[in-house]
Amino acid sequence: MTKLLFTLLVLILTIGLFAENYDTTRQRLDPNEFSIMPWGGNWSTETNMDTYFQNMYDCGFNLTNFINAKDVKYAKKHNLKAVIDGGLVDWNIADNKARAEDYTQKIIKAVGKNNLNNIYFVYVRDEPTADEETKAWLVACSEAIKNNIKCKPYINLFPNYANEKQLGMKSYDDYLDYYTQACKIDYISYDHYAFSLGAAPNVPGMTYNEGGAGFNENSFYGNLESVKAAADRNRVGFINIIQSVGALHWPDPDDYIIHVQGWSTLAYGAKGISYFTYNTPNMGNWRNAPYDEYGMKSPTYRYVAHMNFAIHNIGAIYKNLKNINVYHVGNVPKGCKDQSSAINVKKLDLHAIKGTPNVVVGEFVDKEGNPYAMIVNKDPKYSIAISIEFNKGDKIYKVEDRSIGAQVKGFGGEDTYIMPGHGVLLFAK
Repeated sequence: MTKLLFTLLVLILTIGLFAENYDTTRQRLDPNEFSIMPWGGNWSTETNMDTYFQNMYDCGFNLTNFINAKDVKYAKKHNLKAVIDGGLVDWNIADNKARAEDYTQKIIKAVGKNNLNNIYFVYVRDEPTADEETKAWLVACSEAIKNNIKCKPYINLFPNYANEKQLGMKSYDDYLDYYTQACKIDYISYDHYAFSLGAAPNVPGMTYNEGGAGFNENSFYGNLESVKAAADRNRVGFINIIQSVGALHWPDPDDYIIHVQGWSTLAYGAKGISYFTYNTPNMGNWRNAPYDEYGMKSPTYRYVAHMNFAIHNIGAIYKNLKNINVYHVGNVPKGCKDQSSAINVKKLDLHAIKGTPNVVVGEFVDKEGNPYAMIVNKDPKYSIAISIEFNKGDKIYKVEDRSIGAQVKGFGGEDTYIMPGHGVLLFAK
């Protein structure tokens, strides 16, 4: 009997090793430290709200997607801050301030006072054109949200490939400032989809990032440059919405697509990341978002979870860093800086397994002035090995993205290899 019990115990432990269980005690960032949000509505076929929100939490999110006010209680139960959608706006009320007041009071009533402090964002508008009528409503709504609900209004702005008619003005930089300053938003949020299987189909009324097949680095990094500059001059953070679904002329997401977008966003000093989409819409050829078109976890779920937990793991250190520069080595996208602009990094040697090294380097400092660098391997197929020297500090350290809780260790050996699309955060002391 003792031998049988021992065998059963070994079997149970072995099963546990291979089961896909998530360690819920791992360190996690609060949205105020770094926002991690699934973008879009609840298009899932999952009807069990506890399962739906627990899976969102397990994927590493700290915010919900756009949910109904009545579902905030589920978000709170599963340790997620809520993002409320705009379905309660009464457009029959003509006056902007009166409409905004009515809207926020409806949210307060639907959510309930006990759950009100669990709202982080209230969704206001997606991709508004710059005109006075639209601005008047967005300003009134944003003010009512901040005053009555005591949370942040969420407005998502156009990407840099929107045309002049969509923007409502000639300059993209002016467009970014237009709503950031008028609505006094805490984050500039925008979406940019730079991966393509080829030319976009001609669908009237839809905005596409035109270009050939593959990763449009010029457009993607050019947009990061513009948004980072706008965030810096307006003294706010920014959130990048990245591509996480196959659709239209977009490829299915893979490990590289998710990670090169995510790590590059971090290298530019973002304060948040969002994924379009978390659920796969039931239409056309949309496919393989983290929750796929059949309401099941797709391979993308794991890729997104890996990116999210990398952020959580480095987050205790990353959240306190100030981005001071970004440059590229190899392919320098249009409008971006090259290695000659380096501030922290004295020497960076890149050793490609195959082909030409292609990296983006974000330079940071902490509160004590210690130099940091995030190096992201932009190559879609091959790892790269690096060696680095900073202008200050004798020893190089790595912030572990695959260990729980911002572990730090000496940099060297096999850690000098960076996977395709992935990044590493290093510093010197």
